[in-house]
Amino acid sequence: LFRPSAKKILEGLGQFVKKIVFILPNLNSGGAERVAINFLAELERYGADLTLLLLQPVGTLRQLVPPCVKVKVLDVVKVRDSIPAVYSELNQIKPDVVYTTHSRITPVIGSVKWFSRLTFTYIARVPNNPIKELAHGVYGRLRSRIFGWGYRRADIVIAQTSEMREACVQLYGLSEGRVCVIHNSLNTANIHRCLEGTVSPFDQGELPIVALGRLAPQKNFCLLVHAFHKISNENSSVKLYILGDDHGQKQEIERLVTDFKLDDRVVLLGLVSNPYPFIANARVFAMSSDYEGFPNALLESYYLNTPIATTKNCDVIEQLVTDGKNGYLAEVGDVDGLALAIKNSLQLDRQKIHNSLGVLDTEISDLFFSESSK
Repeated sequence: LFRPSAKKILEGLGQFVKKIVFILPNLNSGGAERVAINFLAELERYGADLTLLLLQPVGTLRQLVPPCVKVKVLDVVKVRDSIPAVYSELNQIKPDVVYTTHSRITPVIGSVKWFSRLTFTYIARVPNNPIKELAHGVYGRLRSRIFGWGYRRADIVIAQTSEMREACVQLYGLSEGRVCVIHNSLNTANIHRCLEGTVSPFDQGELPIVALGRLAPQKNFCLLVHAFHKISNENSSVKLYILGDDHGQKQEIERLVTDFKLDDRVVLLGLVSNPYPFIANARVFAMSSDYEGFPNALLESYYLNTPIATTKNCDVIEQLVTDGKNGYLAEVGDVDGLALAIKNSLQLDRQKIHNSLGVLDTEISDLFFSESSK
């Protein structure tokens, strides 16, 4: 996805190697963590001195971190207690750039920058649309204000879509010039590496529908099970596979599966370390989310030319999915619409789908290596 010009890279790097520190709560499976790892992999190519600070024990994605990245675990239980440890590490490293992709970390970095004499460019990425998170009760207004304070301390704020940019300006009071739109990136080399030598995980003759994500209310897998129930009555070959760890909704999904008598046709696989054979061999990738920032799993399915049936959960969806070409769309919360989208997507010939990533090109190197971040 990244095609930065050599001239811009050299202008940004100057005569020295940048010291860049990434700060995350942990490396448990999640879209924000994967995006951070993809950014690290991209920055490695430009000779940056990279450090990853983790507040908590490493997590399942540690194996994806590039080997040149120095990983330090601060072993802090609560984020709010991490300010002294983060300050100590940053004071020792003296970074040029500090980056985070978690709202919970923004007030920590903001506090360190505000109250210390450290000088660094602070870049914060917004993981989800903050107005939609507030509306769905993910965070209360007090926590939202705290996050907003942290984002206002940042020199650059990354929004994944134009819709998110507008939400940040409106809710957090950020100036439009401080918020830039950068779509999520793909580590295509890692995808191909994970697919090398693999075989289809599905039984011959079945029509596998794959969904991927945390079992959390935001993902609304209950809606997906309802939609699957409707099409399962018409097609005995379809089978639904849901990949993701439990974040509070697993029992509700299991009850629904049992009520619909779908125990042998809906499989909850939990967290799968290598989901790409499932995506690459699926007949349909299904997404039922109520809202998303920029859905990584959908982007990966798009890259692998898997037909997509999805709700219109963020503004970029309609740039990626075109009815009848590479998938079908449904309105958020529409069971019948999602069932029809899945049914129609099953009829698409994936051999005729040739998605282009050109619409998502961006130059992350310009952000970290620009003159303003020296």
